[in-house]
Amino acid sequence: MTQPTLRLFPAVPPAMPDHDPYTSAMAPALSPLHHRLIAPFFREITITGYAMEELRTRAAQGPLIFVTPLLGPFEYHYFNWLFLEHRLPLTAYAPNVHTTHWQRWRPYRAQWWQRCRQWLQRQSIPHPVTSGHLQQLITQGHAVLLRIRTSRLYDDRFWESSRSDPLEAVLTAAGTIASPCTVVPIQFLWDRRPEKSAKSLFDLLFGDRITPGRLRKCLLFLRNYKTRTLVQCGEPILLTDFLARHPEGDQGARAQLLRDQLLHRFFCERKAIAGPRLKPRRWMIEQTLEDPQLQRALYTIAQEQQRSVDDLQLLARRYVGEIAADVNYRYVEIVGKIVRWIFRLMFDGIEHDPRSLETLRTAMAEGPIVLVPNHRSHVDYMLLSTFLYQHQLALPYVAGGMNLAFWPFGQIARRCGAFFVRRSFRGNPLYRAVFSAYLTLLLREGSVVEFFIEGGRSRTGKPLMPRMGILSMMGETLRRGVLTDLRYIPVSLTYDQVAEERAYLSEIAGDQKKRESFWEMIRLGRHLRHRYGRIYLTFGEPVRYHTVLQEVVGPSIKATDLADHDHRAVTQHLATTLMRQINRGILVTPMALTATALLLSQRPAITRQEITAAVHGLLDYLRWRTVECTKRLERDPEQTIDEVLVQLRRQRLLDYHDQFEPIYYLLDHRHRPALDLSKNTMIHYLVTISTIATVLKASARPGASRAVSLAAFEEDFRLCQSLFREEFVFATHRELRPHLKRDLNYLVERGMITLRHETDLATDPIISGIEVIPQSLDTLQIFANVLRNYFTSYHVLLQTAVQCAEAPLDVRQLCREARAYGTHLLRLGRLGDPEAISEVTFRNAIRAFTAMGVLTVHEELSRGRPIIRVEWTESTTGTILQEKLQEWR
Repeated sequence: MTQPTLRLFPAVPPAMPDHDPYTSAMAPALSPLHHRLIAPFFREITITGYAMEELRTRAAQGPLIFVTPLLGPFEYHYFNWLFLEHRLPLTAYAPNVHTTHWQRWRPYRAQWWQRCRQWLQRQSIPHPVTSGHLQQLITQGHAVLLRIRTSRLYDDRFWESSRSDPLEAVLTAAGTIASPCTVVPIQFLWDRRPEKSAKSLFDLLFGDRITPGRLRKCLLFLRNYKTRTLVQCGEPILLTDFLARHPEGDQGARAQLLRDQLLHRFFCERKAIAGPRLKPRRWMIEQTLEDPQLQRALYTIAQEQQRSVDDLQLLARRYVGEIAADVNYRYVEIVGKIVRWIFRLMFDGIEHDPRSLETLRTAMAEGPIVLVPNHRSHVDYMLLSTFLYQHQLALPYVAGGMNLAFWPFGQIARRCGAFFVRRSFRGNPLYRAVFSAYLTLLLREGSVVEFFIEGGRSRTGKPLMPRMGILSMMGETLRRGVLTDLRYIPVSLTYDQVAEERAYLSEIAGDQKKRESFWEMIRLGRHLRHRYGRIYLTFGEPVRYHTVLQEVVGPSIKATDLADHDHRAVTQHLATTLMRQINRGILVTPMALTATALLLSQRPAITRQEITAAVHGLLDYLRWRTVECTKRLERDPEQTIDEVLVQLRRQRLLDYHDQFEPIYYLLDHRHRPALDLSKNTMIHYLVTISTIATVLKASARPGASRAVSLAAFEEDFRLCQSLFREEFVFATHRELRPHLKRDLNYLVERGMITLRHETDLATDPIISGIEVIPQSLDTLQIFANVLRNYFTSYHVLLQTAVQCAEAPLDVRQLCREARAYGTHLLRLGRLGDPEAISEVTFRNAIRAFTAMGVLTVHEELSRGRPIIRVEWTESTTGTILQEKLQEWR
């Protein structure tokens, strides 16, 4: 068998063929009537997916084969306009469509006479594939557009024979030219909303929204062309690579593989845009109650609690009705317009990384995903759903707290994709089983699920510890074999300023959280009068459950074979990995950096030079760690910081004094907690370097040796890790010494410390000690002061527990006493950080000291309510902590 002769693709794209027997070649210019009447409508249609600039680059290298699942005169007319607008090669052939009606007069007359001659002469038009016409066009370098039939009644292989299969002709032509031939999947979506599970009579008569008839196309276009109609251009397939991956088999089998791959892409891309088929709420409730795992749980609970199964079935139905969403896209679009109007009033815009958004789009097309954002504000619920829907991605089902299910917000939120969950499942195994069954159903249906891994909003601005409840339930779904894998997308939300700042400061000071209600929702209107800066949105790389599973238990274990202890270990590692990625995606804002620089000093007055030195010192470290800052901060740090200082003066958080030299800013100690909220948004980037600096600074005090052994340094660092276990997510994906070595190398490069090495190892010397350079103490102090208020807060709480050792207090009483003692020290001038008097930090300290054995917890009942009492435990660890905290604060 002789090899086909390879033809080189011409450097200049070929002109359209002179003879077009099918009158389907795209018009090189539209008629004036079409250009004026229809083109303005076409410009409103959204284009997503692969960039048109990249397609132009591929077109210069070889012929493009556009493939679409739906093609009629209207769609082809739009593609003709689109290719002209973006300077893409015009297609020389498309099946069963004619371009006669939108041609200019001369081409129209020529095509009309051509068709008349064919009719008068009764010439039969040859088949485009069997005659070799399609293959000849491709080998000459022309672009073509093909339709893949997608019928539910017949499989595609029965529509064309092997001789008339256009994809087989494409593969044959691709093997005869030396230049790369590219298949470009492109589809026209008349309505980006999901398809409904039930068909109406109108759908049966005039076609559904996926494959509408001609009349419905006109109605859909006039109604949806601005908002719901869009064109999706998929990732191109290079036929050279495709043929290399499938070298065996005949051309027909490879054409079938290519067809299957294209159909799968069309399905996944549409699902990423619209989501799965929309099911009624009553169907979701019934399917949840029929879950086999839930049914087994009902009988088990009935035996344990001595209750009838029927009663538990009714209770389970009430629970799922309390949980389930009720999506209605009329509500979604109306609420979306209102939310975008509110955002325009409150914020200066939403910045996002287009590359991370495309990563999310690709992940949504590949399979079921779970969005895992951090939680900063009530705005988070509305922000992510509105943003995704506005950017042509599927609407997520959002897990919200039951505190938000009040009227009318709960009813509106349910119709926009929210489902509600109680804060705690303790003592209610039936509710846990019902919620797990509903969550399993959402994942099995392919819905995009969103939940906040921190559980609640962060009142302090810093990331919270992850909650494992929903992650564990999703892992149980994989253990049951309902799904083979899940992709988790970490989402990082950063605000210049949160709208609830005043409420957070009140809760930090010890006030009770106000319950959400209708009247509180009405009062939120006062926030519309203020501006809160920008919102920054970052989507991280997908984290696959299967990958985490292999990292923890090895590649030979499947999810269905996991033991309970391995399941808990995988869930814990997954939570830590997600929190690490979320933290990594949080941007450093100008407000956060300026607030950190201002709070480094305990003095109320700070000069502009001191602010500049602190900002540059912090920025130097952040850039060394390749931490991403906002574009304004990267572009011009000095001017950006000046703008923030002006903003703080306008908010009356800073006073400016320029009567004498040097000019300084005055920060009232009452305003420090407000700045601390901003500082905490970036504090996780500075925890390691600040802890190192604190330990080293203590060793360099007067009367102490400036050198510390590596063993003693690591021991103190581990103690800090244990101390702040409830505050920060420390890196656990690698060992401690390599983790510390990274930041120690930074301090060495900046001339702050020197490392002592063992002399007997020349090739890879081992660090034996660390010595602080005296001239660098001021710079080292900048990093140490970042965590100073946390060390102070823990010291205050510990001293309060010691003083109240004779009479054990409950958690609330102990925090109240700690606030009183901290205020006492503040007035005496022995405490310089008012932000250290924090209810949230005190509660975290109690949990940490309890885990370390310094405090003892007793749970008892008082008036039928559980009361947790805390008692100081005299121990060596407690004595060491007292001494260390005194040194480090």
